[in-house]
Amino acid sequence: MRRQRIDWGRWQTQRERFCIESDIPPASSGNIVRAGDIAMDVLRRSAFPAEPPWLQSLRSEWEGMVGKQIARHVRPGQWRNGVLVLLADSAVWLNEIKRYSQADILLKLQGKFGSGKVCALESKLDPVPHRA
Repeated sequence: MRRQRIDWGRWQTQRERFCIESDIPPASSGNIVRAGDIAMDVLRRSAFPAEPPWLQSLRSEWEGMVGKQIARHVRPGQWRNGVLVLLADSAVWLNEIKRYSQADILLKLQGKFGSGKVCALESKLDPVPHRA
């Protein structure tokens, strides 16, 4: 076991700053973990899972599936538990998708990827519209 070296000058400064009465510094627990290691562990555990291959395929084939006009204003968003979110860049296109195109898009997606992958669609305004 490696013995901990004590910086006595630092200990005296801390002792004065925090009004510690004892002359003996506290013993180290021996299991010191760096903050960077903790941060990396937290990030690793909370990282989003990778997109399934079929969803990557959907994103690349989106324009061919829905047409150039719709693809310019609507994009596929998050997919969870069989529900795919469609993100529209304006309220006009959101209404257009909800009223006229959502059922057709769902049928095309189910035909291409299967009804088990996409069970329903949900349309929302795109929080970050980035259209060319």
